Amino acid sequence: MNAAEFNALYEVGVPVFAYPGGRPEDFPSDRRLVTRTRSRASVLGGHTHVVWVDGHSACIALSHVDPVTEDEFMAAREAETAAAVAERGTLPMRVAEAQQTAGDGELARARRYIARLEAALCICLPVRQVDDYLHAADCPVAAERQAVAR
Repeated sequence: MNAAEFNALYEVGVPVFAYPGGRPEDFPSDRRLVTRTRSRASVLGGHTHVVWVDGHSACIALSHVDPVTEDEFMAAREAETAAAVAERGTLPMRVAEAQQTAGDGELARARRYIARLEAALCICLPVRQVDDYLHAADCPVAAERQAVAR
């Protein structure tokens, strides 16, 4: 599919499975991104049709991007979140506990660490705001933050 065809079929923000390194049939061990497009497709260098996606710092060739339905997207995000929690465990310390036990420098490091964990565990593709993230209402990270705030 070329950039014009992709743009005619899909809006910016369409859920996709993206393969930055290579397609799974060619490179089974390469990682898959469960993400959304953040640009219209375009032609790079006059020959490669590409699109930019959330969570990746470079464009990805359209041959390595598969648009999916919202249901497929949510199921894949939930599966990845469950796998990440199984691998890493839950957040190591609630924000309120970090504030009570840490000095200023330690607190800043703890907040950065917690923000990185939230980004890894979040199922709603957080949007970066000033030192915080916005989460969907059903996100487990949002539930954790609400529990801490109480």
